[in-house]
Amino acid sequence: MSIEGLKEDAGFAWPPRKKGYCGLGNSPSVLHDFLTTGNPDGVKDELRRFKNLPGHLQLVAQNLGDQDIFSKTVADHYWLGYRNFKLTHNYYVLEDGITDLNGINLCLIRSGIIVEVHPQTVTAKASILVRRGNNVNLVDEHQTISYDPAIITNLNPDLMIAFHWGEITKTITPAENRTLVSGTEEILSRLKLN
Repeated sequence: MSIEGLKEDAGFAWPPRKKGYCGLGNSPSVLHDFLTTGNPDGVKDELRRFKNLPGHLQLVAQNLGDQDIFSKTVADHYWLGYRNFKLTHNYYVLEDGITDLNGINLCLIRSGIIVEVHPQTVTAKASILVRRGNNVNLVDEHQTISYDPAIITNLNPDLMIAFHWGEITKTITPAENRTLVSGTEEILSRLKLN
């Protein structure tokens, strides 16, 4: 088991789970406890209760030849999108077409650059889907994004972040940002609008 991969999975799963979405488990606090204390007890079980997550991680692991669905490599590929964009979280969110743009924007893994840091929020120049005529494009706008200071620390202006359900999940590198944005744009270029 990779603690780093499990941490990444839990980090991306925690924001929707704490709001009552996606997970079917009874104990979303297990994810928060792991992210704040490092105690992995029960985390795999909680992640396995997420709608579609175990199957998606298994597909990524098989594609990569990785035996551990909770490895760091599998987590990176699924949440941020590396080798095959059709095996990413954003692909699964967008594959049925775009009907509810607000809901889609919450569920997508998006990225941004921090402009200002405040207690429990940042102002960031961050990606968001907008409809322009018959097209939906990923554009950058100033947005307020939450974070849990017990989980996400050492935030500064100019850091790149990934976020999910309006909450920072991790800081990312410029290469990770390019991969996330280009993968999402590739998916958008192939979608039909509803």
